[in-house]
Amino acid sequence: MTSTATPAPKKPVVPPTEIAQTTKPQIAPMNVGGALIFWVIAFACGGVSMLWAFFVGLAYGINESSAVVMAFFAPFIAGVLITDVVLIALQKRLAVIFAYIAIGLSALYAIVQSAVIFANSTSVRSSYDYYYSAGNSDSQALILMLGTIVVSLVVAGLTALYFVVSTRVKQTLVK
Repeated sequence: MTSTATPAPKKPVVPPTEIAQTTKPQIAPMNVGGALIFWVIAFACGGVSMLWAFFVGLAYGINESSAVVMAFFAPFIAGVLITDVVLIALQKRLAVIFAYIAIGLSALYAIVQSAVIFANSTSVRSSYDYYYSAGNSDSQALILMLGTIVVSLVVAGLTALYFVVSTRVKQTLVK
């Protein structure tokens, strides 16, 4: 007897698949806008204000230690802020570094100025430093100095955080 065996079904042959390459989609650069334009305006106003503060510091001269601190820091802060405005307008990556420098210098200025005013308010009271000596209490002056330092650091940190996490900054400052 002959038996007819049916052949086993063949497994379908699947052609090898190509591995798709995953790349980040290229996002077109953005123009300066959104919240970044706010910082451009703020830095421009801050730069001009610090130029004015420089001349105010010179006008008070060495008679007021606060004025000396102002005259020392103001041109540096003004220069960095105005340069940063130009770099942001030109969409340069270097603008982020200048923003960090400006933020850091501004916080340092506020801290040093606060310490100088505190030192003056606990020894010699002047009309320029009047609000740090409210009620002629050294403890009140200390609290105000510490408050100024904390607020300066928080504002600097939050401002720097914008430049770290902002999609607008990453897509705009690409050159």
